[in-house]
Amino acid sequence: MQLQYKFKNFSFDVNNILTPTDISLAINNFYLEELKYMDSKTKFSILFKIKTSEGDWRSISSLQTLDKSKMDELEELFNVFWTYKSDVYKGLIIEKIVFRYRPLEKDIAPGENIFRYPTEFDKSNELLPQGYTNLPNNRLFETWGDDITIHGNNTYTVHKDNHNFLITQLDNEYFVSIYFKDKEILSFNDIYDPNEESNNTFMRTVGNSILYYHNGKCNFIKQSLISNYIKTKSPDISIKDNFITMDLETRNIDNIMHVYSASIYDGKIIKSFYLGDFECSDTLIKEAIKYILQRKYNGYRVYIHNFSKFDAAFMLRIIASMDECIIKRCLKRDSKIIDIKLNYNLEGKRKYSIYFRDSLLLLPAKLSKLGDNFSVDVKKSIFPYNFVNNINIKLDYEGEIPSFEYFDKVKLEDYENYCKKFKNEPWSLRDETVKYCENDVISLYLIIKEFQKRIFRLFEADINKYPTLSSLAFSIYRIKYLKEYKIPTITGELYKNIKKSYTGGSVDVYRPVGENIYRYDVNSLYPSVMSEFPSPVGKITKFKGDILKYENNPFGFFYVNVKAPEYMHIPILQTRVKTKQGGIRTISPLGEWSGWYFSEEITNAKKYGYEIKIIWGYLFEKEYIFKDYVNDLYQLKKSSTKGTADYTISKLLLNSLYGRFGMNPDKENHEIVKGQDEISKYIKLNNDRKIEIKDFTSLDKDIELISFTKNKDYEEELSSTNNISVSISSSITAYARIKMSEMKSIYNKNIYYTDTDSIDLDIMLPDKYVSNSLGDYKLENKFLNVVYIAPKVYAATFEGIDKNNNKIIKEHIVIKGYKDENVEFNKIANILNENKELVLEQEKWYKNFSEGRVTTKMETYTLMVTENKRKLIYAKNKLVGTEPYKLIDNILV
Repeated sequence: MQLQYKFKNFSFDVNNILTPTDISLAINNFYLEELKYMDSKTKFSILFKIKTSEGDWRSISSLQTLDKSKMDELEELFNVFWTYKSDVYKGLIIEKIVFRYRPLEKDIAPGENIFRYPTEFDKSNELLPQGYTNLPNNRLFETWGDDITIHGNNTYTVHKDNHNFLITQLDNEYFVSIYFKDKEILSFNDIYDPNEESNNTFMRTVGNSILYYHNGKCNFIKQSLISNYIKTKSPDISIKDNFITMDLETRNIDNIMHVYSASIYDGKIIKSFYLGDFECSDTLIKEAIKYILQRKYNGYRVYIHNFSKFDAAFMLRIIASMDECIIKRCLKRDSKIIDIKLNYNLEGKRKYSIYFRDSLLLLPAKLSKLGDNFSVDVKKSIFPYNFVNNINIKLDYEGEIPSFEYFDKVKLEDYENYCKKFKNEPWSLRDETVKYCENDVISLYLIIKEFQKRIFRLFEADINKYPTLSSLAFSIYRIKYLKEYKIPTITGELYKNIKKSYTGGSVDVYRPVGENIYRYDVNSLYPSVMSEFPSPVGKITKFKGDILKYENNPFGFFYVNVKAPEYMHIPILQTRVKTKQGGIRTISPLGEWSGWYFSEEITNAKKYGYEIKIIWGYLFEKEYIFKDYVNDLYQLKKSSTKGTADYTISKLLLNSLYGRFGMNPDKENHEIVKGQDEISKYIKLNNDRKIEIKDFTSLDKDIELISFTKNKDYEEELSSTNNISVSISSSITAYARIKMSEMKSIYNKNIYYTDTDSIDLDIMLPDKYVSNSLGDYKLENKFLNVVYIAPKVYAATFEGIDKNNNKIIKEHIVIKGYKDENVEFNKIANILNENKELVLEQEKWYKNFSEGRVTTKMETYTLMVTENKRKLIYAKNKLVGTEPYKLIDNILV
């Protein structure tokens, strides 16, 4: 059998939770089913991926190259990758293991097997080098060399072998230069405490390091690190109307989404496309894209609401296969297409460009709500989605108005008013579809236009330059608020270490059942701590040793040994631990462990009885860098009516800045590669270790979207161009946990549940904590009855008002990852009985970039109590409480 040198997929089914056993079985089946025709010396490339119940494909390993003889090693390697990747995917339901593989032609195969290993999870033993250990460790100069010459004026020369020490004394400070012949090769200075009689206890500065000696032994070191700093940005001089809005309408036939209409609007001209005029959906989409490739649209942004999660699945494959254009850049993050830049030629003349972007990433809300927020005066309409999903309905249908049941989530009154429009004319599917689609693109255009005008008026920034809300917030900060602050860019090993302290909010269930429970939220938690507390900025100093012996209140990020007090019911320090299944989760335990923490969180924990020993870390300077940013936006919010444009803008920008600093600086690149020769070149670059391929996505025959990172040779370039400072993001989330820890300590016997910025108690908080001010608590709701199943999963009842102003009992159900609202309180409450579960169903959408389509499928969602965060306590076969896990030497007991 002749080998086909193209990428193929091998799938292996997984039952919700991926285990090392699953990986072993998948490898074994892959070997037996796919490699049986392959010669033992033929090498192949393979990528380890998973498919989740959400329909997302995630890469777990980088691309590996080997032959059949190394399959045992491959199994071990893939298990290592999963161990360190699984924390990212915790909580996901996994359907399949997928191996994407390709036999290699001999002329591009490497000489040896190539394995790429993931970065170790914790390099806590990687401390500062001692450095300069052969220098003298005292001030008894006669012991430094063979003889000594005294020059007077407290100056000495010590001769040793073929070099000399020139020493100048100034009170208790000694300046030393080492000369080889007449050339100075090193200098340092030592400072002795005048109250210290010892000749070998002193502080030495040499180069960018400070070494502390006690009785001749160096037991503490500080070393200044060289940093680049985030730079200010010039304001935009003006804004341009260089954007278009686009919308695709789809219908669901046999659980497959098909595009059957598209509209495009540039502020003046509207153009629509309808499937009845084309042979298939692909042709419709292609013609719509070709329409945009005009000279007058050079440099334009094409905004599509929900492009990254939906429309890109239909469009990317078609764009990649078009001869009229080439994808110059594809920005992709977490399986979402963020930004696509196309280059295209017209009549053989110079290249033009256009960008496709997701307006939902700038304005994260439904179009109807945004229309209200920005006072867009476009007539709203309704549409019978369920009618067009009927395979028997022809696209040229004209006749009776579809009956009420075809209009999903529509009030009867609105339907009756809609019907009045067609008393004297037939209802046309084409006309109503096009009208509905055009209404959406006009609405979106006017919303973006108004958003653009207001952002420029307030901040002198043009939204068209920024594909996401976080990038816009970051640019606004650099334009108006960065000023002279020195925010260091964090990359390399420094990033990897500080990133381990960045663990997010604390979400836990403490008591599963409650009555008369008060839900309090913090007013803008993250913005409040950004304004109230200083941030780590300025010069960075690396140190080794117990810094508390040498500095008061050191500020930075430290690797420490932790011992939690045994009596705590609600521990306040989080850490990541390995699970029995090989994954990683974040918990707040008792016991002993080691890890990275922000200094202020360490100080706070000590107040509550934690014993903490600092081993090594990084010192920063401190500065209040967000006061003006937060105060300006909060004042804008307070002075605006809820639901208005300025209120919406202030709320979005307040919560979108801090996370931008914590992005990974190791930029992932994405290229559309056409032809087997080009694809082989990228594989060779991977095997030569010039790049590391993270993912392959087939878009069409011999067209691949390749995701990769560059090797360390490019690190200097990346460091200078990425405005990343994870120390900022980590400190803000740590400050937020510190704030929440106060309530956890004071009211630990009254707390039932906490989320990142909320707390549920069986008592009301004192008035001193409650107000509408930034950072204070506000009473969000009072639950009559509530049951907590797991973090982000609970059900509650509360007193409400119906449309006739009568008091009624309402239900509030929260189930993370489940969208259907028709779940009853009692069914959730029943899960508290031991071994009980609730099986739900909901429709899931699956993107497939390779086939250019979205499919739907009804799937089960099994709801049950979990022990992911805390141990469960049962009494008489019913869940009655939880207690913290315990660690001993970082191991879960």
